[in-house]
Amino acid sequence: MVVLIVLAVVWLVLFALWVAAIVDASRFVPEAYRKADRSKTATVLLVVLTGWLGAIYYWVAIRREVHPHRDTPPTLPPGHTIDPSSYA
Repeated sequence: MVVLIVLAVVWLVLFALWVAAIVDASRFVPEAYRKADRSKTATVLLVVLTGWLGAIYYWVAIRREVHPHRDTPPTLPPGHTIDPSSYA
């Protein structure tokens, strides 16, 4: 019985780590990934499809490369502008 409780706790921790990695990987703008020579789509798919192993890899390797570029502003497609009056 104790073994099942320990396994359940470990599973919950790994599941929480996986969900947190998906959320964290999704919140960075694609430009931050480009500056780190990575792809946002590939990173999110890696984490989603490989479960907790991908989450651990994300936290240990990928986030360290992308996180320094987190304040990179998103770029607009050519010909598009932002109207500052729309944020009033």
